[in-house]
Amino acid sequence: SWECFKQFGEITVYPRTHTEEETIQRIGDADIVLLNKVPITKRVLESCPTVKLICCLATGYNVVDIDAARERNIPVCNVPAYSTQSVAQFTIGLLLELCHRIGHHDQMVHNGAWEHCPNFCFWDTPQMELAGKTMGIIGYGRIGQAVGAIATALGMRVLAYSRSHRPGMDVKYVDLDTLLTRSDVISLHCPLFPETHQLINADAISKMKDGAILCNAGHFDCEVDVAGLKEIAKEAKPARKNIVGYTLENGNRIYIIAEGRLVNLAAGDGHPAEIMDMSFAIQALSAKYLADNRDSV
Repeated sequence: SWECFKQFGEITVYPRTHTEEETIQRIGDADIVLLNKVPITKRVLESCPTVKLICCLATGYNVVDIDAARERNIPVCNVPAYSTQSVAQFTIGLLLELCHRIGHHDQMVHNGAWEHCPNFCFWDTPQMELAGKTMGIIGYGRIGQAVGAIATALGMRVLAYSRSHRPGMDVKYVDLDTLLTRSDVISLHCPLFPETHQLINADAISKMKDGAILCNAGHFDCEVDVAGLKEIAKEAKPARKNIVGYTLENGNRIYIIAEGRLVNLAAGDGHPAEIMDMSFAIQALSAKYLADNRDSV
């Protein structure tokens, strides 16, 4: 509810704002802007000179032109820790799903596959045990650290690549190439900055192990260069529903599900290397928060 804000002054809530013109019109002569996923560009700030504070109702603040805000001495606030444990838990949940195909197994059992199996032990897909394997975490902030703690509890070794090294952390910091070549699982938890834009590209993929799993808990299209991976494909054909298979120049296979929800890479002898896009998952995890507070300016 927005009722608590009324004690500070007049407040207007807009559930959805779609265009820059609409943003300018709705901000008008407001002093404070609360937003979620609404771009605040230099033009918006030039057109709304009374703005004194911008509050992003999310962790990421890349929708705001920080330089333009700084020029006008406008503070920009975000919410850095509201989803830490939820996103970390969901990251590991997706990882376990990739390792054990629990959803698929459940459906097979309900369809009677185990009942009609001649053996007591039944499985329909290869199973992967995480203990003893290496988790590489790119971006070792709050969420990265939470993922690292769970990975350690599962018996995994943890490597971290981060722009800042925090003393006293029970983790081994390495350079990016070392992380890519040594990790069985790579988890992305870096914010969107120019230096992280398309961080995972064809060159990075070529350094990963056969069978490596890449979980992206950030901005998929920005940190993973899907377009670049498509461009180096020499062949594309449907693999199964909503999935297109690409054959790269080096012979490796890439499977991309529509809308980038899951990218399944097969390298070398066909060992699966998979990319799970979690940008949609973060939105789902914060659905209750957004339902209470609304997307607005």
